[in-house]
Amino acid sequence: GLQKQEFAHVFSVRRKWPAHINYLEGQAYLMLLRWILRSRARHCSRVVILLDSAVWLGAAAKGRSGTILNRLLRRAAALEMAGDIMVHMVLVPSAENPSDEPSRGFRHKRAPKPAANKRLQRLKGVAREAPQKRRFVLHSHGC
Repeated sequence: GLQKQEFAHVFSVRRKWPAHINYLEGQAYLMLLRWILRSRARHCSRVVILLDSAVWLGAAAKGRSGTILNRLLRRAAALEMAGDIMVHMVLVPSAENPSDEPSRGFRHKRAPKPAANKRLQRLKGVAREAPQKRRFVLHSHGC
C-alpha cells in the first residue's frame, strides 16, 4: 500500500476570500485539474485523486448539485473533456489524506525538479533506470 511519506508537496494556496468549505474544495479541485493539464504529457490519461470531502465527491460523481457547486462542476467537466482525462476520486479519512497535513502547518518534502535530476544523473554517470511514478500533494488552504 501507499504511505503518506511517498507523496511530495507541490504547492499550497491560501484562500483569497471567505467562502463555504465545499466551494473552496471545488476551487482546489479546479486548480488541480489546471495544474495537471499544464503538461501535454498528462493529457489523455487517468488521474487518481484522494479526497476527504464527501460532499464534493458526491457532487462530482453525480455531475450536479443543488448548490453553487454546479458552476464549479461545469468548469471541471470542461477541463476533463478538453484534456481527455479520466478522473477517479477516492474518499479517504482526513487523517490519511496526504494533503491534510500541509493545511495544519506541516510540510512534506518538495517534489524534485526533473531537470535537476537529469543533470545530476549525467554528472554522476548513473545509468538510466525506468522512470518511477511520482505522487504529489496539492492542497488549497481553507484558512
